[in-house]
Amino acid sequence: MKIKLLAIVMLTAIAATGCLKDSKQPVTHINDVNIALTGTWTATSGTIKYYDANNNQVYSENAPAYTFRFDGNSTLYISTPEIAMTEDYSITTADNADYVNTTGVAIGNHRYAISLLQARNLKLTEKVNYPEGSTLTVGSNIINFFSTVQVTNYQKKDAPQN
Repeated sequence: MKIKLLAIVMLTAIAATGCLKDSKQPVTHINDVNIALTGTWTATSGTIKYYDANNNQVYSENAPAYTFRFDGNSTLYISTPEIAMTEDYSITTADNADYVNTTGVAIGNHRYAISLLQARNLKLTEKVNYPEGSTLTVGSNIINFFSTVQVTNYQKKDAPQN
């Protein structure tokens, strides 16, 4: 009988420690992702690649060095050394992938695939299609493109040290 009681106590303890501490949000996958994102992330590297109608890369450049601060609710604070802005964000899941969706006027509506989310590392990928094509002027060159892929790596500034 003591073994059964001990097993019940141990299972209860394990279940209790599996709950999300410091959060009033229910335990769901999207909330787990949101809690993991909460904090300040600084871009460490990133590129934007431009593709023509045949999906050939025609140009590449460094991505803007944004700092993202997710508040854990629905506000995303975005900054660079020159600017600071605020957007609304949400987390969604589709086709076995997680996404950060932004809405607002500062950077507009974007959908970033979360390619990597660890305690201190984040990789966001965004692909944008331009069905009618678009142009980019670089120096005296005009580059025609039909899609872009931006991949940016971030490091969490306020992650606890182990």
